[in-house]
Amino acid sequence: APAEFSQLSDVIFDLANDLIECDEWDPIKHPAPLASHIPTTKRLKNLTFTKALEPDVKLPNNMKSTCDGYIDDGIAIVLDNKDTTKMVERTRQAMVMALHTIFRPNAG
Repeated sequence: APAEFSQLSDVIFDLANDLIECDEWDPIKHPAPLASHIPTTKRLKNLTFTKALEPDVKLPNNMKSTCDGYIDDGIAIVLDNKDTTKMVERTRQAMVMALHTIFRPNAG
């Protein structure tokens, strides 16, 4: 029954993408209820970059983040630089907030 589950998970991933892009949502002031259970962002330091191979998938040049998944496996990724610091925190909490927003009538 993956097709039936996918209908709901696609809505969750779409809402998470909208939350990531929403500059009006400040997850520090209005965190997702389960935000304290999400690991903090880990930044890699002292990376050396080399020339990469051409990607198999073309992405828009203005793409800074995305959230996607299949049924109950989701991933949210974001470009972490000086221009996206607020977006990093929104990305960290977006899926949990999307789940809470959709299912909050069931929150105990």
